[in-house]
Amino acid sequence: MTSNIGSQHILKAIRHWKNNSKDYEMMEEQAEELVRNKFRLEFINSIDRFILFFPLDANQIYKSVNIQLKILLNKIKENKIDLRYTNEAVELLATLRFNLNSWFRLVKREIHRHIEDDAAIGVMKGELGRKIG
Repeated sequence: MTSNIGSQHILKAIRHWKNNSKDYEMMEEQAEELVRNKFRLEFINSIDRFILFFPLDANQIYKSVNIQLKILLNKIKENKIDLRYTNEAVELLATLRFNLNSWFRLVKREIHRHIEDDAAIGVMKGELGRKIG
């Protein structure tokens, strides 16, 4: 399970980040405290560990978009539909939601909305067809 609880504190702390264990521990403690204030004890007791994830940089988002598109294209290919994309498409998808406040979940949502949904509509309208043979 992932949550963005504490993300505003992490983003604020990153500006002063010194990449040492003391800073990380302090951010981890703040995040745990926020979780404890937000959820019931029964739920908190089921959590094995807290891990902080830092925002992805532009290069990481670009690579992640590429990976997600390849997964989607393989899924589409199972239905005998050949779909291709350009580097420009990856760059566009990577920048649609890229800022320090966005997380990868939003990038996946953009891929779903701009590629998967449009492809499904194209198939239903007969604008995209299956390869024969």
